[in-house]
Amino acid sequence: MLCPNCSHDFGDGILPVRCPECGHSLANLSDNPDVVEGAKQAAERKRLLRGSATIEHQKHPWDGHSKAFGFGILSLAIIIILFLLWHLQACGGVSPSNVIGWRLERAQIALEQKGFKVTTSEEFDDGEPGFVLSMSPNASVRLAPGTTIKLVISKPRIMPDIVGKTKDEAKKLLDEAGLSYEFIDVVSDEGENVVLSANIAAGNKVSSKNKIKVEVSKSLTVPDVINKSEADATNTLTMAQLKAKVVHVAVTADQKEGVVVSVDPGVGTAVAKDAVITISVTQSYIKKLEDSSKEIVTAVYSGSPASDGYACGGVIKQYVDDSVIIGGTSAASASNKDVYYALVKNGKSLPWGVDQKLGTLPRTLTSIDSLTGDDMGKVSVTVTVQWDWSSLGGEYSGVTSTDTHNVTLNFNKDGKLTSFYDPQADMPSYTVS
Repeated sequence: MLCPNCSHDFGDGILPVRCPECGHSLANLSDNPDVVEGAKQAAERKRLLRGSATIEHQKHPWDGHSKAFGFGILSLAIIIILFLLWHLQACGGVSPSNVIGWRLERAQIALEQKGFKVTTSEEFDDGEPGFVLSMSPNASVRLAPGTTIKLVISKPRIMPDIVGKTKDEAKKLLDEAGLSYEFIDVVSDEGENVVLSANIAAGNKVSSKNKIKVEVSKSLTVPDVINKSEADATNTLTMAQLKAKVVHVAVTADQKEGVVVSVDPGVGTAVAKDAVITISVTQSYIKKLEDSSKEIVTAVYSGSPASDGYACGGVIKQYVDDSVIIGGTSAASASNKDVYYALVKNGKSLPWGVDQKLGTLPRTLTSIDSLTGDDMGKVSVTVTVQWDWSSLGGEYSGVTSTDTHNVTLNFNKDGKLTSFYDPQADMPSYTVS
């Protein structure tokens, strides 16, 4: 038998009180064939109705995916609304205005109107002052109202006052101003590394593209010319604004010839501009004597002894040995005139009037010939001298004469002059009437 409500088959046994499937009461059911048949027909109709309803539901356009479709529409609407709110900056933060290149006053107002706080700092720039150079955070981000935006504002580069400051102090000030500069050493008595001048005055606006020339004092010291050649050492001293005085010394076994072996004042000594620095240059004994002899005869036979204060005597004194006594004192302490008369004229003089006139005659050394020395300290030299007699006036106007002097000079083992001999006693050949 079947359940009249759900068509559950009870089999051929005893009917239960209720259907175990749907719980329908089976109290009025009987084994009557008509009743049973009616129950079967009722169950079949119910089954058919259920099937028909299922078919109709599948065919309905809103059945199946309707819920998913509706949810999609709702989600899209929400997204569109949120996008519009974000685009209108009603949510998701606010984009600050890009104020780079604006004047500070305008930039600050624009940012504060959007609810931001503003702080500023300055940076040197070659452009006009008071303009925004950069901003942080930048304008490409969305920020919450109340966020602080940092603006960097341009300020002009101004030449600092560096004159009188030390080189290090000036360097710090110029670096802080972002300036390009060049230090130039200048010999000065102001001390070491003191700024003397700058080519742009303090307080002026200056561009980073301009290189500022800053003169810095430099104490003048004797440069190291030891072991340099005579020519190189002289050039080095000249470039250092000093003057070189060359003294030749005999070369020793452990020295090279023709190089500087000592300087006076010593290397590194602070000196004034144009100070005379004596450099001792090694030289072979004979060459030293020959060079000394050339210096001596050039001084003796040039100009006129009386007119230049007997300067030739001063030259001779530089080479004379200290043991030579003139006028009761050493040659180094004697007057230039006494040295001239003692050595060049061998202590002889012509009558006053004649000697006085001859002492004023201008003369010119025209040649030095046959300059030879030996290892015994003797040097022979032939000099040709031209005399101008015009200074005597009258019949001597335009008169000149030329004569030759065969001079002998003797030196000791240290290369110092001990005697000077000229048979003519430095006088032209003439006749006194």
